[in-house]
Amino acid sequence: MSNRKLDSDRALGAVASEVSSVTGVPKTLLLENQKTMDELIAKCKKLNWEKIGKPLGYTRQQIYRWYHDTHQRRLYGNMSSQDICLLRSEIDNALDQGIELDQHLQKSIKQKLSGQYHRNSFTVAFNNQKRLAIQKFYEKLDQNRSIGSIIQDR
Repeated sequence: MSNRKLDSDRALGAVASEVSSVTGVPKTLLLENQKTMDELIAKCKKLNWEKIGKPLGYTRQQIYRWYHDTHQRRLYGNMSSQDICLLRSEIDNALDQGIELDQHLQKSIKQKLSGQYHRNSFTVAFNNQKRLAIQKFYEKLDQNRSIGSIIQDR
């Protein structure tokens, strides 16, 4: 994305205009009920993200990612800190046991959470915790290798 901060109100207005032109639902109603607009976006699949982003100075990918990564998380909320801790613990355990960090693991973890979360909120949290766990795993591995080489040198 360009260095300037995206104006969320303008971007949301542009998204609502495009959804309105595709669905016939008035833009004002879409802006008043953004979850309904989100459901319509999920159903229509052929939204012209390039047309939405261009007048704002953003590419199709940039406006699409803003909507699906940033706006949806604002709309549906993030995971609770308690569930983030559970997620982190489950991922750490999976790494320690050599279990693949895949969709099966995600499904298993989702069933243990205290609440239902929008798929995007869960996926972003899962990927963030997975990245952190993998970094920690490799740091620990490097530390063990360093200790091993010190012992061998003696």
